[in-house]
Amino acid sequence: MNVAEAACSEGETIHNEAFPITPDMVFAAIKAANAEGRRRFT
Repeated sequence: MNVAEAACSEGETIHNEAFPITPDMVFAAIKAANAEGRRRFT
């Protein structure tokens, strides 16, 4: 969650997206990417 919060801090380019991105959204995406990587490479 620390990484997700840092990605959403003021001044980060994530705020250029068409809709608001929250740390919870980023955290969920990180977890999903990790799960997919584990599924493909283990």
